[in-house]
Amino acid sequence: MLQPATRAIGMGVFYTLYYGAMMLGPAIAGAAAKWTGSAGVALDFGAAALVVCPLLLLGFNQVARSHPPSV
Repeated sequence: MLQPATRAIGMGVFYTLYYGAMMLGPAIAGAAAKWTGSAGVALDFGAAALVVCPLLLLGFNQVARSHPPSV
């Protein structure tokens, strides 16, 4: 998907977003569980994240198909 000239920047952005989500996700789920008084909300948050991931993958595949790699 990324050209060699932009790959380092792209991977930097990807991992910044990834680790940001890994840091904020549990904090948001924990705050929601504390606010509602039920740990089930945190599990529902995780389940919702699992449902969203395939949708994001489909979107990425659409973008990748519309921008074929140039050699």
